[in-house]
Amino acid sequence: MDFFDTTDLEKYGLGLTGVGILFSLLGIIFSTRLAAVGNALLICGVPLIIGLNSTMRLLMKPSNFKGIIFYAIGLFLVVIVGWPFWGMIMEGYGFFLLSSGFWPTIAGFLLKIIALGPLLIVQFIRWARGNAILHKQRLAHEQDVLVINIFIYSSI
Repeated sequence: MDFFDTTDLEKYGLGLTGVGILFSLLGIIFSTRLAAVGNALLICGVPLIIGLNSTMRLLMKPSNFKGIIFYAIGLFLVVIVGWPFWGMIMEGYGFFLLSSGFWPTIAGFLLKIIALGPLLIVQFIRWARGNAILHKQRLAHEQDVLVINIFIYSSI
């Protein structure tokens, strides 16, 4: 019985992507060539996982152009210039921007993991409390500015 209902192409894509990530990380430490091969494997593996139509839709969204540009700059830095560390940082940021629409799904999946879920919930509650406090401070500041503006304009 399979855990996931995957096709052979998706399995090949997962393998290529996994080896690509491994080679990219090893390329930062050992050799620029490993990083270049890792990038090639990633570029081949991801479309096999999500499908060619989904890949084209993802890449053609105007909101994703910034992520594509950062990924391309990182790819240029790794493959052409030979700076794997800075290239991987740029590629990572580009990938983060490209996959920003998937983060709620990923967060939901991570919260369902038995050992990790409760830990993440505690961290999320701390983060939400901190944001609520900042939001209250921001609202109080905006109200103060509004009162000052009303006072200034009413005295003119």
